[in-house]
Amino acid sequence: MSSSSVTPISVVYIITRADTIGGAQRHVIEMASELVRLGHKATIICGEGVALPKVLKSQRIPYVQIPRFRRQLSGINDILALREIKNSINKIAPDLVSLHSSKAGILGRVACRSLGVPCVFTAHGWAFADGVGRAKAFLYASIEKRLQYWSACTICVSKSDRDLAESFGFERNHMVVIHNGRHDTPPKDRNRSCAQEDNVKIVMIGRLDRQKDHCTLIHALSTLDRYELTLVGDGPLQNELVRQIRAVGMTARVRFCGFVEDVRPMLDESDIFALISNWEGFPRSTLEAMRANLPVVVSDVGGSAEAVINGETGFVVQRGNIASVRAKLAMLIDDDSLRSRLGTAGREKFLNSFTFEAMRDATITIYEKAIGRALTVE
Repeated sequence: MSSSSVTPISVVYIITRADTIGGAQRHVIEMASELVRLGHKATIICGEGVALPKVLKSQRIPYVQIPRFRRQLSGINDILALREIKNSINKIAPDLVSLHSSKAGILGRVACRSLGVPCVFTAHGWAFADGVGRAKAFLYASIEKRLQYWSACTICVSKSDRDLAESFGFERNHMVVIHNGRHDTPPKDRNRSCAQEDNVKIVMIGRLDRQKDHCTLIHALSTLDRYELTLVGDGPLQNELVRQIRAVGMTARVRFCGFVEDVRPMLDESDIFALISNWEGFPRSTLEAMRANLPVVVSDVGGSAEAVINGETGFVVQRGNIASVRAKLAMLIDDDSLRSRLGTAGREKFLNSFTFEAMRDATITIYEKAIGRALTVE
């Protein structure tokens, strides 16, 4: 990297889903914004949806939307989407294409190879991760393995993802691990000491779908007292979760907030963060909780545990283990000093390892190697 004046570059980011703002979308938005701030050019190509374009318009980031570009494998639509992606890349004439999500990675690498444009692929959790189903895992692993050398490098957001890919026969030396990072913001100066009659506030941030394991969290909390649970996120399983919560008599304790653009106020109001999941890449929500001085309880899936020092900044629990989730949450609910100690240590871990600047610098180093030219970083 160089801090001297260099020729600006143009980067195209390609991501499939535009109907939601998850970790991959936020990464693309923040990296594109940062390149623009540094005097470079950034354009985003995405599929159908309104959530992502709304944010891009508000931040004045140029984008191209391709309605045929969809998450599911779909024969003729994929062929037509590939043609539109190639046309868009040709028109923009970028120095580099940065690909995000499995579908974008597949079509994007094919397009870039045919056009002779260097590209980098970031896997925000593999489509063949544990928990997605054996047939789907085999299909996507086979495709990804064939395409691995069609990009200059594959960025994995966790060591777990790199190890998983290697177990499927991927070349380890063609992959690099760059953990997600978040911009720092001052945490709320909260008093964690709760009177015995006060409820401790627990928050979980995550889409209400099968990737997250809200069911285990609900059953873990069903026999505990002195807490309130806030679920941030929307998704297809909300009605089912409402039924489960009603069945175990927790309706008065649980609040659904839906999708929230800025989760910082939700975290500032909370005492404990939980991310109980079936599979993950490297969750950004855990970093946001650590940034906010919250103790965390996360499932040991994907790279989730890589952000947490078990017993020092939070707790790592076995996937689907209701008893373990219940025990760790009970400890935190009952012990103000434990929450404070783990939360303080978690913020220190965040500042030392997971800032946006650390992620940005590592990512830009990969960009520089791919295009053979230095970028300005200040």
